[in-house]
Amino acid sequence: MLWLMGNPSGKTSQKRRSLDARFEFDGDGVTTRSREALGHTYFEVTDRQTGEEFCLKLWRKTGSPADAELREIWRHEMRHVQRVMSHAGAHDVVVDLVEFVEDENDFGVLMQRAGHPLSDLLERCKATHWLRSLGIPAHRARLWQNVRRIAIALGVVHAQGLVHGRVSEDVIFTEGGSSPDFRLTGFEWSLWLDAERRNADPPTAAKALHAYDGAIAFVDDWKALGAILCHLLGIVVDAAGIIGPQAGRDVPFLSKAEQSWLRHVCRPRPRDSLEAQALARQCSDIAVEVGATASRQQGRLTLLLRPKAGLARAVYDATAGAIPVDERAQQIAFARADLDAGATLLAPARHDIALLRLDLVTQRLVYRLRPHSIDGEETWDIAVCEDIKARTDTLPGGAGLRPHALDVAIDVASTDREAEEYRTAVGRAGMSWEAIAGTPQSEAPDTLVIVKTALNLLEIVGAVIKSLDVLPIEILAERTGDHRQVVVRALPGNDRDAIAQHIGIAHTSAALQRLFEQEERDSGVRWRISGSGRLGASRAQDVAVTYVGNEQVDGLDGYCFNVEGSLPMASSLYLRPEQEKGTEQQIKRRMRNIDALDARLDLVEMLHDPWRARRRLRHAQLDETSATFARLDDPKQKALRHLWSTAPGFLVVGPPGVGKTTLATATVETIFRHDAASRLLICAQGHDALNHIEEKIAELKDDGTLSEDLLLVRSMAADGKVSSPRRVDKVADAALHKFRLSSLVNNAPSGLRAHVDKLAAATATEDAENEDSGVLWSLMLEAANIVVTTLNSGDVARMVAAQESFDWVVVEEAGKATGPELAGALALGNRRLLIGDHRQLPPFDAAQLERVFCDATVVKKMVANAPDAVGPLFNEAVLEQLGALLRNDAHKAEIQRLARELIEPFKSIVEEDERRAVASAQPQQVAATLTKQRRMDPAIAEIVSAAFYAGKLETDAQRQADAATQPPPVDCSAALTASPVVVVDFPHVSATHDDRFAERSRPKWHNPAEADAVIEVLRHLAPAEGKRPSLAILSPYTGQVALLEQRLALALKKDLAHIRDGFVPVRKGMGLVGTVDSFQGSEADVVVISLVRNNPRVGVGALGFLRERRRMNVMLSRAKHKLILVGSLAFLREAALGVNPDEAEHPLDFILTMLATIDKLRQQERRPGLPLATIIAPRDLRRRR
Repeated sequence: MLWLMGNPSGKTSQKRRSLDARFEFDGDGVTTRSREALGHTYFEVTDRQTGEEFCLKLWRKTGSPADAELREIWRHEMRHVQRVMSHAGAHDVVVDLVEFVEDENDFGVLMQRAGHPLSDLLERCKATHWLRSLGIPAHRARLWQNVRRIAIALGVVHAQGLVHGRVSEDVIFTEGGSSPDFRLTGFEWSLWLDAERRNADPPTAAKALHAYDGAIAFVDDWKALGAILCHLLGIVVDAAGIIGPQAGRDVPFLSKAEQSWLRHVCRPRPRDSLEAQALARQCSDIAVEVGATASRQQGRLTLLLRPKAGLARAVYDATAGAIPVDERAQQIAFARADLDAGATLLAPARHDIALLRLDLVTQRLVYRLRPHSIDGEETWDIAVCEDIKARTDTLPGGAGLRPHALDVAIDVASTDREAEEYRTAVGRAGMSWEAIAGTPQSEAPDTLVIVKTALNLLEIVGAVIKSLDVLPIEILAERTGDHRQVVVRALPGNDRDAIAQHIGIAHTSAALQRLFEQEERDSGVRWRISGSGRLGASRAQDVAVTYVGNEQVDGLDGYCFNVEGSLPMASSLYLRPEQEKGTEQQIKRRMRNIDALDARLDLVEMLHDPWRARRRLRHAQLDETSATFARLDDPKQKALRHLWSTAPGFLVVGPPGVGKTTLATATVETIFRHDAASRLLICAQGHDALNHIEEKIAELKDDGTLSEDLLLVRSMAADGKVSSPRRVDKVADAALHKFRLSSLVNNAPSGLRAHVDKLAAATATEDAENEDSGVLWSLMLEAANIVVTTLNSGDVARMVAAQESFDWVVVEEAGKATGPELAGALALGNRRLLIGDHRQLPPFDAAQLERVFCDATVVKKMVANAPDAVGPLFNEAVLEQLGALLRNDAHKAEIQRLARELIEPFKSIVEEDERRAVASAQPQQVAATLTKQRRMDPAIAEIVSAAFYAGKLETDAQRQADAATQPPPVDCSAALTASPVVVVDFPHVSATHDDRFAERSRPKWHNPAEADAVIEVLRHLAPAEGKRPSLAILSPYTGQVALLEQRLALALKKDLAHIRDGFVPVRKGMGLVGTVDSFQGSEADVVVISLVRNNPRVGVGALGFLRERRRMNVMLSRAKHKLILVGSLAFLREAALGVNPDEAEHPLDFILTMLATIDKLRQQERRPGLPLATIIAPRDLRRRR
């Protein structure tokens, strides 16, 4: 197996495969250094397996213990190199580093072939090469275009906080052709090994990697670039800034701008600013100026008309046969006369002409031109005509072409030798076709701009939607006394309602009714009354209020609140949720994370087009003989195999019960087995998923699978919900205590010891505001091998700002995250694994965002409203750029399309990957689906599979066997039956006209009859002997949850003591009753579900939350052994049939599939007398206790 990197100890489990076995070396090294020399050597190589051509840069190992230390530093610096390669624009100006390799003799870097080192090219190119004839303005303009590329490349390196330190002609690669193509390499500075370091002792060798001859700074890189340019131009810049010739060189005429740039870079003054963007922009201006000089000069162009270009036929057609096809001399003479009569050059307006072709149009002919090739190098110094046609009334090309009228002479040659002789003879008067056509830049925004704008647009629209939670109110009554109170109602005719109407959000009065009388919101929300309706506005005048109840004032319905202070002195008042402050902070973090995407172009490309960005890592060998791999089922093995060999990211779809966490922990094991020095970031939307995977990783440490020294750290949570022993403050305290008792501190000066004691005292009192503690926590996160945190945490934002880097980022519950929420965490990793299920709960507010982005007019209105609604949260420049791009119809369509996909990026990518796989009859490229579940009883799984996964979710063979042979951990009475699926089926109210079974909408949606039935069900449940099974009682409605909690609390004190003593909740600190949304990611041995809805209507309006396919999927898939549904099957059937039963697919078809599957299971038996599903009437529970 090829070792991509060594482990920290320097030990390997097997001998490293020789690089000679993997690559065929194509000749000797391309630099002047010998393979035995002490520096690096470049080789052109071919991969023996794939046939791909690369450049391989090798450093000989020392053969001493220093190699292990060098490997550690090398591995650390690899992350910096990968960040450089991920920076926006890096791939265009930096030689792409494909892979880090190593064998027994060498360290190496595998790079794309990008030509040869500039130093090598200068030694072997002819005197006629453009680099040797920079007196010609067109050639010098090309040089400045190339210098601009290196300036941009140095800016990319410097942006990562790195100093290149070895800028020279050896680290600039080029093909040497007419197209600007200079690329920088050699910035993997931890790998520089020279003679002094080779002979150093091991500790000294490692330190020497960071040593230079004297101080090193960014300015030294610019001076080195200036020195290269001086060498090429044959000049020197002395200490006074005077420019003169090098010995024996002719100095070309340099413009004032050229001289100024060279002085600024070669001899910078102490206060001079050497900023990459500014220097690159100056290079562009110089190139344009010098190129314009070339085009203004009275020069000559050279055109080569070879016999096979079609001249004979074109002239014959243009002269109506007057010049025969076999009269070559007459044809050349005709062409010369035709060109002398005037010609127009048509060049692309939006592309680099070096990569395309030109059209030369005269009165009689049209010449298609391409650059001439000299010794394999293309140049526009001579244009070769590859095709000639007689001109028609229609000009070639069309839109996108710019005409350039030629007022210079054109020398027409008929052979290559004649063309080169013409070119040599004219000398500096010779002009380049490229200088005339120019190299215009594309007017279209690049991928980075498109992706960042789409993310910003999505975040801004989301923020405007959040701002609609701020409700304009008017005061109906105000009371003072022991308890100050106000009664409020919705402000009539307010501006908010006009916006809300466009996106289907309830107007203010309906929103208040929903919040305080109906459903869909948490009853524990804290409120405040504010004088401002904007997100991000000052809170100084706000007053906290507590909802008391409904109240009428002068016949008007209102809502009464206790007030904890004086109302704001403002003309308008607003009711705002207290947790809004946290929302505002998260929005600001996400915007900063989006802004930082300039440094992660690989992620940008992945978000824009994952299939184009996908790279197959053919040599990322996976150890399939390991115990980790062997214990996975087939779908997980396939997923691990694919994710291991796919970059920059891979998605795994995990339906309920398939073992998503098992795959995640297996991936963690594999990563650290491959390289014990890896860094891994694990994220999720919520803490519950993180708690689970954190515990699983901790178990791997405890049983020795992962090293005891591996540092696992859990990020802090602003809401204090994290109580992990691996929380960063606790880990930091332990490290500080150990450090305080160490000999290092004991032997330190007294002042340092006192500071350590002070810091320890501060942390002991849990002084969270202590600045030193914050620094210590940051150090722990930076040192950790594994960091566990939520996607929206402040630590993610801080690590993005600090340009932290992880080898892998693993995101659990990725289907619940929007693009802006994912951007920060994904930007921190070089490899990315997203695990989720787009058929379970979506991101919060996804439905509202979808409604907005379905209508471009609504998007426009939302953006127009953003400055007033959320202006304080956003940079004005972001809003201005967004507005400018959206005013362009072509850009607007692309940005809005991508923004809509980024509402649910996991879903968008997976579904498109599935579509492509079906269309091409090929396997999926960037995603895999786990299809074997082990959680649910097979009967329960069959319902879930049929209703939500098109029957593709299978039950593992062992789980089927266990269901058939092993008793469940719960006992049931004969009335409830032992069937794994039981339905307590109420009559449909439209059939009985009995309101006792109907839902109630006030104060919130609930169903007392179903609540009574749930309590009856619990009376028929008992734990099996010696077992304490888990129990969950779920409902999609908080009103029903509250009612069930109330009824259960009373019953537990009476005849349900066996439930209290014999069953356990799913999570510590959580009760037995909860909403469906709170339960995603959890499971219970027994799940009882109260569906609540039962009314005479039909269609989606009758069902409420039950119409939501994804919420129903979560609800039905939580039970491991027994699922008990309490509701009306007849109601569900009638409501679903009311949509359009004749269509094969409709929004409620999953309900009909679920009901049909239950009916099917009723006909099947696990053993004689035990059907897989049973339907019972509520009265049977009361009758047969």
